[in-house]
Amino acid sequence: MSPRPVLAASLLLSGAAALWVAWAIGTLFGLPQFLRIYMNERQGEGDPAVVAGSYILLAVLIVVIALLFVLLAVFVARGGRVARVVTWILAVPAAVVALSALLTGGSSSTPWWGALTRLAGGLTLPMVVAALVLLCLPAARAHFHKPAPPPAVTPPGWVAPGVPQA
Repeated sequence: MSPRPVLAASLLLSGAAALWVAWAIGTLFGLPQFLRIYMNERQGEGDPAVVAGSYILLAVLIVVIALLFVLLAVFVARGGRVARVVTWILAVPAAVVALSALLTGGSSSTPWWGALTRLAGGLTLPMVVAALVLLCLPAARAHFHKPAPPPAVTPPGWVAPGVPQA
């Protein structure tokens, strides 16, 4: 069983991934509105397929990243040292993206999507940062170290190395 800080960090990473999936679903839900706004701004000119493809690609990318974070959360909970390092490497950019979503998220033409973006960023940022802090605690660090090898035991009747024979 994982120590409490490691378990909490895993749950926080999974929760952040769930928020990202919710944001991706909201983005796909708003796709018709985004296309209508795009066509109104361009007075019917332009290619809405490019806009639709961009939003769909973004949503798929976010879902893939969320799945990666769930996978990392599972491996971190199981004590994977590589997963802990990869979590550190990927969580720092995730925190930066969450901060930028919190500060600049959305557009004025779709206020609901802006609110969703800021909410996802505002909740994701403390979750990811808290997970990183929890993975630094001494109880968590001890969980990721290799156990010390058992002391060598000399079988009965054998002389231990370095001990003079009688």
